[in-house]
Amino acid sequence: MTDKLDQALEAVRTARANILSDIESITSGIARLEQENRSLPNQTASFGEIKKAVLEMVVTAGVRYANTHIRATIIDFAKGAYRDMAELDKYGKTLTLGELNGAVKGEIYPMANTRFLSGGTGRPDDLMLYAVFSGAVQETLARLIDQLSPADLGITNPAAEMTREEMNERIAANRVEIDRLKSRKTLLESELKKLS
Repeated sequence: MTDKLDQALEAVRTARANILSDIESITSGIARLEQENRSLPNQTASFGEIKKAVLEMVVTAGVRYANTHIRATIIDFAKGAYRDMAELDKYGKTLTLGELNGAVKGEIYPMANTRFLSGGTGRPDDLMLYAVFSGAVQETLARLIDQLSPADLGITNPAAEMTREEMNERIAANRVEIDRLKSRKTLLESELKKLS
């Protein structure tokens, strides 16, 4: 009976040691993946990736500008925000057909001078150009960037050619693996408690 008890205790000790070893391995795996996710964004961007991002920014910044400022100006116009200040009681009320007709003909001010693109800022804005002429802006920037060298952009030793897309995919895959490892660790910790 003592031999069987000793064997059972030894089996429990071995199982606990194996579980503790697995938990330690998982913990270091999680730490390694988390460290990789912190270090990936700190890699120096390649010349090609910088060019790609600059051109992409023109489109995305233009879309954001249009969806906020230009859209807001259209809404304000339709709700009469550009009516004559003497008609404050009409502010917030949708324009009438007559008001629209007068604005289109240039007879009703300041509605006839509504600055849909600049939002009435009175000065040109790059974002407005991005929203309206993104193709032309991208073409100009691409031509200028092509005339530059990596050294002009401060790139002295060209980095490994990891793209932002690859970085984001790797970080996302690491997060999935981290979640899987954390679940496994929780399960092992529960098993360990049973053996205590």
